Amino acid sequence: MRYWCTISLMFFFSVTMAQHNLSYKYVEEDSALDTDIKNATFKPLETFNFGLKNGLYWVKIDKLTNTKNNVISIEGHHVTSVTGHSSNNVLLEPLAQVRYPSLEINKEAIFPLFIKIQVEQEAYFPIHFYSRESLIEKQQVILFGYGLFYGALLFMSVIMIIMFTVTGEDNFWTYAILLLSIGIALAFRDNIPYLFGWKDAFYYNLELATHILIGIFGGYFAYSFIDLRNKKAPLGKVLIFTFAGLAVLSMFIYWVSSHFMYYFLADALILLAIASLWAVSFLVTKKTVFLYVVFGIFAINIYFIFEFLVLYNFGLALLYITPSTVKWGILAEMIILCFALLNDWHKLKQQTLIMRLELQKRTDELQLLSQYKREDDHEDDYLENLIENHDLTNKEVKILQMLSMNFTEAHIAHKLQMSTTQLSMIIKLLYIKIGINDKENDLI
Repeated sequence: MRYWCTISLMFFFSVTMAQHNLSYKYVEEDSALDTDIKNATFKPLETFNFGLKNGLYWVKIDKLTNTKNNVISIEGHHVTSVTGHSSNNVLLEPLAQVRYPSLEINKEAIFPLFIKIQVEQEAYFPIHFYSRESLIEKQQVILFGYGLFYGALLFMSVIMIIMFTVTGEDNFWTYAILLLSIGIALAFRDNIPYLFGWKDAFYYNLELATHILIGIFGGYFAYSFIDLRNKKAPLGKVLIFTFAGLAVLSMFIYWVSSHFMYYFLADALILLAIASLWAVSFLVTKKTVFLYVVFGIFAINIYFIFEFLVLYNFGLALLYITPSTVKWGILAEMIILCFALLNDWHKLKQQTLIMRLELQKRTDELQLLSQYKREDDHEDDYLENLIENHDLTNKEVKILQMLSMNFTEAHIAHKLQMSTTQLSMIIKLLYIKIGINDKENDLI
């Protein structure tokens, strides 16, 4: 606990101190450090967020009150390039294997320092100061958390893929791709490509593509999970596909123009598509406790993704939750949805088993009825042969039918409204007529 408090205090102190010793100058064209820059008028740097005012910023560092802080870290997510110089034109050395562009202040460097920051996406570049040791310790703690977080996402993705290969259920592979897309998007947001030396601005395009994939596969997962395809909601479906199509169009416009507003617009539209999908689903689907729980999880998840993947790029936030809290919240929701998906599949499996047992029961009943019908048909054929061969009357046919059904003579006599003596005489004559002698009659 003491270790975490120390890092937090160092972080707070570094930010507070930095804001009191920084000033900036915005220039429209690239320029080297010369006398004009050194003698230019710099404005106090009261904020690190300049919205979409992209371009080149010169940041002037007058002095450091803590001499142990010899590392400057520019923790912007889309910073294209950073170079640093001292007043005596000593170049500040960039650090390798760090998540954000970082410069080490040499012992030979003379203040004020001049940092040139180029931004092409959004002008948000928080500047923090650390000692080399505290920066390494902080990064080790963060990378350990990243290992747990991304490892859990990858593990759940593998489980979903295995479940798909075993069951053939579409929801499993859709959810697996959704998890992988979220993981890749968050990795871009955490500047992990920069950590491994990928400093090409092209990966911004891939980052936006992962946002679109999250929207597409997240929407499709919800579409199939709630079975919206079988529900009648034409207007809602039109809204969903309209927002999704406009999001894809905005992504392509961003790739062509590199204007970050289209990046933001694509994210906003894809979130609107997902929100429309869930709103339509809520209106047309039977309301259950499970449905409310799933809706709540996805609503919070949409907020987390919007806050972490969109607002944080501009240094903005709605609830000002820390990035680590957002990611652990996303992970918890992904685990809950994973169990919900498995539970839904288990219920479907149980229903299928019950249906199979019911079908087997119906099949057995049909076979038994068919057996009875074959016996009845056999008896009917026998009676028809007797009628045709021996020219029996209707009364004699009725007597034979009731005898075959094991009716007593008294019952038959009552049915035919005659005395038992008359019935006995008719039966005796009937047996003689059809060729059954008295001995056989006694056996019958």
